[in-house]
Amino acid sequence: MRGRAWLHGWLTEVPAAELRAAALRLSRPHPRPELLDLAAPVPPQRDAAGGGEADEGSEWTILALEVAQVEIQDAWGSATLEPEEYADAAPDPFVAIEAGMLTHLDSCHRAELTGLLPESVLPGDGEPAGDEPAGDEPDATGPCDAVRPLALDRHGLWLRCRMPVADGSVTCDLRLPFPEPVRDIHGLRHAYRTLFARANP
Repeated sequence: MRGRAWLHGWLTEVPAAELRAAALRLSRPHPRPELLDLAAPVPPQRDAAGGGEADEGSEWTILALEVAQVEIQDAWGSATLEPEEYADAAPDPFVAIEAGMLTHLDSCHRAELTGLLPESVLPGDGEPAGDEPAGDEPDATGPCDAVRPLALDRHGLWLRCRMPVADGSVTCDLRLPFPEPVRDIHGLRHAYRTLFARANP
């Protein structure tokens, strides 16, 4: 989880005259059957006075949130944003591929990730890196099992590390910042190569 956001404001029902347009906008990124039903053209129902009304038989409607203030919290702390700042913020370019990249790093580059840690926090050769609950993760049997990729974004990489202590091991999360923010997969590969070049042999 990258962080949390709380949106404060006023929740209101979308007026009947705007319901179909709102359903069409929402159905593009979220094509649920309920939205498609609302987006379908329906002849307006007439009341006794001849006015137009939405289909009263529908079980679904759409609510709109008018945002007044946004609070965010992540590993660096918390902040309050204006709605315009939140709306203008660009999504991280690696949200869609983060899981695949982490899987690749974990399966193909565990030794390089381990080399990014100081030797003082790694278990000795052949020394278990800590006990794992049954069915959680494979048993740790060496230094490379002491570090796993946890998350990444345009600014850096998170690692989850197990460090040996007198009575077992402790877990902590380590942030490795990239030299500069990256914008695409090519920049991400360059950032990895730069980090790995500094790794311990």
